[in-house]
Amino acid sequence: MKQESDKQTVLVGLPKGRFFQDSCRIMRHFIPQFDASSRQLSFTADVANTEIVFKFMKMPDIARLLDEGRIDLGILCDEWSCEFGLEARTGKPLNWCESTIALAAAPHWKEQGIEDIDRIATSFPRLARQLVQNSAPSAKIVAISGSVESALPELADALIDCVETGSTLRANGLVPLQWYVKTNVRTVFARKRLSGFVRELADVFEKVGALNHVPIPSPLSAAIPSLIGDRSYVSPGYSDQSSRVLFQATLG
Repeated sequence: MKQESDKQTVLVGLPKGRFFQDSCRIMRHFIPQFDASSRQLSFTADVANTEIVFKFMKMPDIARLLDEGRIDLGILCDEWSCEFGLEARTGKPLNWCESTIALAAAPHWKEQGIEDIDRIATSFPRLARQLVQNSAPSAKIVAISGSVESALPELADALIDCVETGSTLRANGLVPLQWYVKTNVRTVFARKRLSGFVRELADVFEKVGALNHVPIPSPLSAAIPSLIGDRSYVSPGYSDQSSRVLFQATLG
């Protein structure tokens, strides 16, 4: 939060890419004349003597800036919240998508065993290390930005990623070895003291962002509890207390 004369400024990170149209719905609530065809990535709205600056960004950048306290509010997938340790500062699900975090590899690993996996490619190295610390504790985590499937088999034996339909895995000859937990998309607060305005703004995001939206079904969605929603659940890949904390945090 920045202070400039009597008017405060709130910085907001909205995801672009696959979630751009969903972010546009929020933008139009505050700026009715918002032009989605514009290549502009920063917009400002004046609300209640507050200047709200909206910035379209990639989710990893939103997560990093929230972690550093440089923006006040953002919208993230649960996996990015967990990767940056922000899962205790999340709001209600927007249902922009629903995925399941999975460990996947070539079919022969089903017989060979997860414990023999040497390298795991992922875009979420912190989260991946937590997930496999008991099943594959000696595996090296290989950080990949983007399509992790491309790392197999030359650069890694397996991957940890979010799966929606499984079509990308199948197209690359991969199969799930272990399902962990479902993820959703939520509002996320910065790692700093929050103002009442920012909390109210998050409420508006949740109401507008979830309008007329139906969750995209995830594999085994009926059997796997959500990452943030069911705080009593402990993933099969977790067994010690430090792992439980990651998935049982509550909004403070």
